Amino acid sequence: MTHPKCYEKCMKPLDQGGLGMAVPLDYIGIPYTTWESMGQMNLKEFMNEAKEG
Repeated sequence: MTHPKCYEKCMKPLDQGGLGMAVPLDYIGIPYTTWESMGQMNLKEFMNEAKEG
């Protein structure tokens, strides 16, 4: 993710000081979960694992 602080602000609920974008995105069916937030490693982490393994 290139702008994690912006992402957090957009997805945080309104009552917690965010923009509350998660609810409308869910409603209209637009996926917004990033692969990083789901725990998937990036290329650099993958290459480090490959070298160690």
